[in-house]
Amino acid sequence: MSYGGPFDSVYRHRLCKIWISKIRENHIPMTDDVSLIGIAGKKVVIEGWKGLYGLPDDDLSIENAIILANTQRRPLFIDPQGQANMFIKKMGMSEKEPAFFEVLKATDDKISKVLETSLKLGKWVLIEGVTEKLSPELEPVLSPQIIQKGKQRLIKLGDKDIEYHNDFRFFLTTTIPNPHYSPETCVKICLINFAITQAGLRDQMLSLVVGIEKAELEQERLNLVETNAKNEKILTEKEDEILLDLKNSDPATILNEDTLINKL
Repeated sequence: MSYGGPFDSVYRHRLCKIWISKIRENHIPMTDDVSLIGIAGKKVVIEGWKGLYGLPDDDLSIENAIILANTQRRPLFIDPQGQANMFIKKMGMSEKEPAFFEVLKATDDKISKVLETSLKLGKWVLIEGVTEKLSPELEPVLSPQIIQKGKQRLIKLGDKDIEYHNDFRFFLTTTIPNPHYSPETCVKICLINFAITQAGLRDQMLSLVVGIEKAELEQERLNLVETNAKNEKILTEKEDEILLDLKNSDPATILNEDTLINKL
């Protein structure tokens, strides 16, 4: 995105209203309750984010996670309460082996070395506490110039050509509530406002109160949310598997395929 400020709910809703008014002016049929979550979100994925990775259960947080999942630019989270930090860490620790998830401070002096190793091996890297001026050593990762040499994909890091692994992911977070980044920086990143909303704060406060007053009840709720997320994922995988089997089956003999019938 080329927008110079955080891609937050106010901007999204204002932009959505403009689009809707233009669509109606041109008499284009549209769904009345259209939303980013309804269009780009998948229930099983969202439940996984909430149940497994601790994503707050409010629309803004879910929209932010959808933007994160779909952006082609490096995400930089405005994260004064640390919600994005917690979400990314839980996701990274669940998706990757501990050795393949690196968490660094913006002041660390080993960033270049870690980036070099991570690019080669396909690690995830989270840099916490960045300021309004990003370090020049991040530039090759923010604006990757990837070169194809035979079967290898290379990226220039300093004076070295480093092999680029497709599993590499890079995240930035800042605790500054209202940062101002230059246009040159904004065109290289996806700036996402993960500051807590009133609805998100209400849900989290309720969870904390229940956790203190009825600890066993809150633990049971968390266990159910996690179980439901895992079950939804298994169900979706099974559905995809069955659809693939149906696609590859011969319609003339499909009733004789015991394995497929048993799956159904």
